[in-house]
Amino acid sequence: MSVAPGILGDMAFPVDTSLTTVPAWTVPPWNAIKDLHWTAYGAIERGRKPDADAQDRELARWALGVTSTLAWLRAARVQAPVTERADQPITRELAVCEHWAAFVTSADPDGLLDGPRLASEVDVPWQPPVVVQPDYGRGTWCALRWLLGYAGQGVPLPVPERNDDGSLVTETQMYERAKAEEPGRYRMPERREELRHETRRQARRNENLAARIEQTQEHWAVSEGIL
Repeated sequence: MSVAPGILGDMAFPVDTSLTTVPAWTVPPWNAIKDLHWTAYGAIERGRKPDADAQDRELARWALGVTSTLAWLRAARVQAPVTERADQPITRELAVCEHWAAFVTSADPDGLLDGPRLASEVDVPWQPPVVVQPDYGRGTWCALRWLLGYAGQGVPLPVPERNDDGSLVTETQMYERAKAEEPGRYRMPERREELRHETRRQARRNENLAARIEQTQEHWAVSEGIL
């Protein structure tokens, strides 16, 4: 077994912008998957800076697990993020097994999980983890849970909310959606004004998340000599 690749090295797995597909079994929308990849890459870049603090470095290790997982699914990385298996195609069952291996790395130090039994339930040979850094393993585990559509697992890192065409969900859309979901709650003018303030805050956050992704994309393009 080995520790996770050092985040100060060359293991950030930059996003290949030509890779626009993921396996059909993934549940989240494509825009969210793409945004998560860029967001994770940006977190790694911040964690690699000389002035990065402990929190930045911890988040970078987590993000490395996320981006390694996405690179694997988008065919930019041959080896699975935790077991380093190179099985193809990447089926849902294979991802489930990788998710359990990531759990062993991140949350099962005493080895209580019966990996071989769980793997047999989806008819995939069990392969124990090779990469054993806990933050990296948690990032991988959460990313795979999210991609598999497991209940209660949100997106591993904050990403902007978008429409199907890639445009940002606007303040007005958020406001109208909230009213439609709970019409009785917003009958009074003061409640609607409160909702206006909240959706305005959410829309600003949405714009800031998208702007951070754009900054990461520009930085990546400059580093690759594209800009």
